[in-house]
Amino acid sequence: MARGGTQVDAELEEGSLVSVTFTNKADKIVRVELPEKQKNCRITVNGEAVEAENGFISLELTAGKATTVKFNR
Repeated sequence: MARGGTQVDAELEEGSLVSVTFTNKADKIVRVELPEKQKNCRITVNGEAVEAENGFISLELTAGKATTVKFNR
């Protein structure tokens, strides 16, 4: 569990972060700082491309619904 009741599940491949899934108990907007290796990756949130801003992305979490961030080189 992350701060604020958010469950975080990460998937690693050969030591690199491939995806992170966030599930929250209530509707919430969170700001996520990207690991250094992922700052230059193509990033998708639930299949839609997003751009990081200064190494951060914002996520709108919906109560009980999983939000998946994927990193593609």
